[in-house]
Amino acid sequence: MPSPTSFNRFCRLRIGSSEDANALDVSNLRIQFEIVKSSIGKPNTATIKVFNLSESSRSKIQQFDRVVLEAGYEGSNGTIFSGEVFNVFPRRLQPEWVIEIYASDGGFNFREAYTTASYGNNVSLSQILDGLRGDMNLEVGQINLSDSVLNSKKIMGWQFTGDTSKALDELKLEYNFDWSIQGGKFYVIARDRTADAKPVFEINSESGMIGSPVLTERGADVKTLLNWQLIPNEEINVVSVGQPIKYAYLNISSAKQRINYGNFIVRQITHIGDTRGLDWYTMIEGYDRPPEVI
Repeated sequence: MPSPTSFNRFCRLRIGSSEDANALDVSNLRIQFEIVKSSIGKPNTATIKVFNLSESSRSKIQQFDRVVLEAGYEGSNGTIFSGEVFNVFPRRLQPEWVIEIYASDGGFNFREAYTTASYGNNVSLSQILDGLRGDMNLEVGQINLSDSVLNSKKIMGWQFTGDTSKALDELKLEYNFDWSIQGGKFYVIARDRTADAKPVFEINSESGMIGSPVLTERGADVKTLLNWQLIPNEEINVVSVGQPIKYAYLNISSAKQRINYGNFIVRQITHIGDTRGLDWYTMIEGYDRPPEVI
């Protein structure tokens, strides 16, 4: 795994329009970014800064509405964010011009989706989720719930009028799942399950872990070299000699002092990068992996 200061870091930023295939590629300039992805029913967000764009490009960029950011290392890189631009701010920070871009993944679908639903007796959760997904105008990413939960019936039917996101928030409390929009697609994952078709990713000093994990009341926070492959709801295995305790969030009497390894479910990921600076890492908020149900 490369070091944080390695010169083989990879970054490609393209800004364009959903109706125009000729995106502006600004990868040769200094780029700073912060990408936040989570599984808790809110849009993933990106804050991106581009330094010293030409005057013509600064003017052009404010007309665009989509952004795609790829990052990683030469030979190991991929898209870490793709979404809609909702704000662009040009700033003059002597002697440089900085363009600040704010974008979200599925933010429009999240904000604008509205549901007016009235299902009859014995409607299944699967039918309801499919209707809500349709209201959000999203393709299916993953629906990973047990058959018994998906096929469970609302004996007296189900009615809802309001923001689609609020309907999903109600259902997630009842059926114990997380929902999110990832890469413009609809995800529903049971809290005792992880994303399908993803091997457990091991995080240790050799794979790029920075410092030691920090135990929290829910699991562990881990910092590693930038890892574009990580997604919310997947399982990670953290291997460490020991880790400090974040006492502010733990019951001291029950806190574990040291662990050698542990499996956690990724709930939130924050990618931080600067193509001309030292920042090039990923921060992971992991929750304890629930025990297997026998």
